[in-house]
This record gives sequence, C-alpha cells and structure tokens, in this order.
Amino acid sequence: MYLQENPAARLYDILSEASNLARSAQNVKFKKTWSIVFNVDENDYDGILQGISGVHYLYNQTRKLISESDKLNDQRNLSFLDNIYSAIYILNLQGEISAFNQRLTKETLTALSYMRDSISMVYELDNTLLTTDEQEDLIDQINELLNDFINSDLPEDLISISTDSLANIKSALVHYKIYGSKGLEEATSRAIGNLYLKSASKINNDNNEMNKFFKIVERVRMLLNTSESLVKLASMSDPILSLLIKK
Repeated sequence: MYLQENPAARLYDILSEASNLARSAQNVKFKKTWSIVFNVDENDYDGILQGISGVHYLYNQTRKLISESDKLNDQRNLSFLDNIYSAIYILNLQGEISAFNQRLTKETLTALSYMRDSISMVYELDNTLLTTDEQEDLIDQINELLNDFINSDLPEDLISISTDSLANIKSALVHYKIYGSKGLEEATSRAIGNLYLKSASKINNDNNEMNKFFKIVERVRMLLNTSESLVKLASMSDPILSLLIKK
C-alpha cells in the first residue's frame, strides 16, 4: 500500500473541524457544516457527497493501518473506530447534524488523536507535507497562469496539454485535505509525461508561460520531496525534463 502521509491525521483534522462547527450553535444544518469543511457551496450536493466519500476513504485507510499493526490492533482502538464509523456514515442532507455530534464525542476525537500519533510512529508517516497556506498560494499561481495561457502565442496543442495539466494539479491541491500527496504526485508526473510524449519539440524554454509552468511543478515536487520519481523521468534525457530538476 502506497502511503507517505498519515490518513488518520487528515481524518482527525476534518472531523475536528466538522465537530467544532456542529457544536458552535444550536440546530446546525448537516449540509452547511460539510459545505464549509469541504469549501463548496451549501447546495452543491455532489461536492458534499464527494467530500464525505473521501472521509470514508480516510476512515478505511486508518482502520486498515490499525488492524495491521500488532501494537495498535486492540479492542479499545477498534471500539473508538466503530464510534467514528457510526458518525460519518450518517447522511442527512436536509436536516441537522446533531446525530453526528452525539456519536462523535470529544472522547472519541481524543482517541483518534492518539491513534494518529501512534500510526505516525509505528509506520513512520508524516502527518502532512503541505500547509494550507502553501496549497492556497499554489492554487493562486495556477489560476494566474491559466489566464496567461489564454493570451499565449504558443501552439494550440501545447496550450491545451499545459492547461489540462494545470487543472489536474489544481484539482489535486483542492482535494489534498482528503487524498494527500499521492494525487499531487500523480498529477505532476502526468504533466511531465504528457509534455514529453506529445509536445517536447514545440517547447521554447525561454517562453514565459512554460517557465512558470515548470516552476509550479518544481515547487510541488520540492514540497512533496518527490525528486526520485521526476529524476526517473528526467533520465529520458530531454532538456525540458531536466529543467524541472535544476534550479
């Protein structure tokens, strides 16, 4: 199983945020709470459901790590995980979130924080590799560059490949809260592979948009420490890929 980051850490952060919002006032709406957590519109049911599905994914990953460790697989941890399961599988888009609060007690959240720390030690996983500020700054850079490509004089197919790649990286950043670094690594690797395979001969290294593109990919690489995978791509000896590795 591929893991760089601790799924229990992301699960804890999301559930803590939801719990705090749900306890902030009386009669708090279910969809309002989760729309804030996932940064989507309150009436974006698809976005809310996708986010909740991601929470289920994190729960399953966390439970798998607990179950596979002799040090962590005990009845106390499993009992608290059952409590979390009963809370996160409540779906009440038109009602309140009170039932979620009743099942996700402060004691359960505290237990999850201990499981988070234990998983990090047992499996030697990082809690997170990107801060919220870093994510937001990268998204702002991508949005700016997407606008730059609109007025670019680059070949149309190169613009299309570049903007599609940027959109994929942006999507991975938006969903980083749930899926972590794996989605970002895959998005950056695909971006380089697509450029190499489809448009390598058309790239001018002096072009402003492409230089910005490479800098964004390189920044993500540095933040995630994924140099090994990109060095493998660069070994194909294309100067475009080498640019991503060099400062």
